[in-house]
Amino acid sequence: MGDFAYETPPNQLTALRVWLTAHPGSTAEEIAESVYPGKLTAPARVRAGLASLRSRCEARRDGDLWYPAG
Repeated sequence: MGDFAYETPPNQLTALRVWLTAHPGSTAEEIAESVYPGKLTAPARVRAGLASLRSRCEARRDGDLWYPAG
C-alpha cells in the first residue's frame, strides 16, 4: 500500500462511534454497508476508521467483530 496513510475525518469517526454503540459486535463489512451504503470504498474507509478508534482506545476488536471500548 506504499506510504499512503488515510486519515479518517472526525465526522466519520463520530459516525462509526455512534454506530458501534448502537450495534456492538458488528463486522467492518456490516458497518460499511450501513454507514456508507453503495460506496465502493466503504470497507476500506471503515477499516481505517476502526483502526483509528482502536488506536485511541475507543473501539476494540474480538476476531472479526468490533465493539465500543469500555
